[in-house]
Order: sequence, then structure tokens, then C-alpha cells
Amino acid sequence: LDERERDTLAARCARVTFQPGAKIMRQGDEGDKFYILLKGSAVALKRDGKGSGGDAAGGGDRDNRVYRSYGPGAHFGELALLTNKPRSATVVAQEKVVALVLDKNALVELRSTVPSLEDHIVRGMRHYDHIEMFTSMAMA
Repeated sequence: LDERERDTLAARCARVTFQPGAKIMRQGDEGDKFYILLKGSAVALKRDGKGSGGDAAGGGDRDNRVYRSYGPGAHFGELALLTNKPRSATVVAQEKVVALVLDKNALVELRSTVPSLEDHIVRGMRHYDHIEMFTSMAMA
């Protein structure tokens, strides 16, 4: 995104802080927000169906696995927003996280004023899909 597009995006976002251990989003919930990490780190956890069940961010729950790690500059939450499907993972703050949060209505409005935003998000999704594909192959 160019500087004007970044400024337009930032103006529509809320700045939110999450403490270590906070659940930023939960697997299975409706996707109504998109997150851009400014500071801190977070992990995405997925239920793999082999353990005792329960919340994908539950401490010590054996059926959760780290799906992805995020640091400053990373974004997540876009898949559920763009596809209208439930969240595919729970994201938990590993340390204090400061993030920009864009809600679904603002994203819809921005799609017309910043057309390259959706392209940028989709490119990021493809990048993560490739990483997951190769990670899955290595674990097999």
C-alpha cells in the first residue's frame, strides 16, 4: 500500500491493546474484525480433533496446535471477513499486543476507496497458505 492508502486505512482503524494470554479472536466465532499487529506477538491455535475437546485457546488443552505465529506488521482475521465463514483459529497474545482493528463495515467501505487493499490482503493469505502447505508436508 502506498502512503495515502495506509493513511486512509489507519484513519478507519481503532487502536487496541491486548495483555499477554488474552484471546484476540476465537475459533468458530463470526469474523467481524481484521487485525494488524503493530507491537508484540501472538499465536494462532487450531483444534486438531485428537484431544479432549474444548476451547482452542485453553491452557494445557491437548488437542490444540500452534498453527501460525504473528509479529509486528502481520495481519490476521481477514479470511473470515472475506469469506463470511467462522474463524478458523483462536489467536492469543503471547506478550502485550498493540493492534489496529478494522471492523467489517469499515472494510466494505474501504474496498471502494482503497481498491488495492483487498489485493494486498489476498496476497498475504496466499503467502500463509503456501507456508501451511509446506508445514503440513513436513509434519506428515
